[in-house]
Amino acid sequence: MSFSRQSLLGLVILLGGGIMLFAMVQQVKKPEAPEELTVELTTEDGQPISHDLKVEPLTADIQTETKLLEQKEKQRQARVQQQQIKTEAFIKEQEAAEKRALAKARAENEQFKSVAEPINDIETESTIDTISKPAVTTREELQTTQQKESKDAAVTTNAQAQKMTVEPKPEPKKPEPKKEAKVEEKPKPEAKASTRSGKYKVKKGDSLSAVARRHNVPVSALAQANKLSANSMLQVGQLLRIPSANRIAQLEKDAAYLETKRKQAAKAEARKKAAQERKSPSARQSAQKKLQQARREAKATDAKGTFGVQVALASDKEKANDIVKKFRSAGYKVKTSQTDRGVRIIVGPERGKVAALALKDKINSDPRVNTTNAWVLYWR
Repeated sequence: MSFSRQSLLGLVILLGGGIMLFAMVQQVKKPEAPEELTVELTTEDGQPISHDLKVEPLTADIQTETKLLEQKEKQRQARVQQQQIKTEAFIKEQEAAEKRALAKARAENEQFKSVAEPINDIETESTIDTISKPAVTTREELQTTQQKESKDAAVTTNAQAQKMTVEPKPEPKKPEPKKEAKVEEKPKPEAKASTRSGKYKVKKGDSLSAVARRHNVPVSALAQANKLSANSMLQVGQLLRIPSANRIAQLEKDAAYLETKRKQAAKAEARKKAAQERKSPSARQSAQKKLQQARREAKATDAKGTFGVQVALASDKEKANDIVKKFRSAGYKVKTSQTDRGVRIIVGPERGKVAALALKDKINSDPRVNTTNAWVLYWR
């Protein structure tokens, strides 16, 4: 036991000494911190200014620094060269675009001149250049150009005079009778209805339509002016009144008004007849049977919803009370409700919409209440 304790103690001492030696070696190997240098600066007045400047040591030698500088210089030169190449390419593209635009402008100018002045079809590029790029001309150049233009004009006038002497005179053309043929081909204008009224004596073979065509008058207007029908037979020697244009317009207007009145009367008669048929005893009995059957079906099928039949919308309470009395005397259950448009009178309620529709038919066919515009709505 004593040997083991001594051995452990020795090992601990050895380890401690080794650790201390290792720490000392590491402390020796650490570089010394750079010294701070103080630099004294003086102003123009001679007053000293002191600043503490930290001077860091160089991390590399001179050769590596020069290599780095050379590498940076090469990179900068490469960038500059690339920029020069790009600028040259951009300039070339711009010049090509300008050339294309100039060519297009020249072509458009040539096309415009060819359309405007067909004699001078050819146009040189020099004239276009002078238009696009104005040049300063001297007096001598102007005089020479004026002399050339005067010579060209004299030559052209001489050539035209020679042509006039050589070419034979054209013979005068004979007038062709085309206008007469055109006049004959033109259709005769239709005879307009005269503004003044007149009379016509019926001849043999005349009819009402023939007389109307001859005087350009509608058959209906002619018949109405003479109080005849469109199919009336005419007698020889009979005098017919030919209405004027104003009279025809008035007759047509009256005829249209009478026709509309006739149609309205026919519709009213049809509605009246239909209402009478609905209010006949047989119709009332069938409506009562339908209502009873609908009520039985509503009970059997447990129909959902409560509906009523609106029979009128009174403007005030007095009129509503009169209508309510009339319906209650006929045996109907009546309810009123106030709305923003007036007093609503509702008959009901009925369970299910089918029963409400049957009640509506019964009310419309009941002559005691004299109602034809009842309609179904939800009970409120």
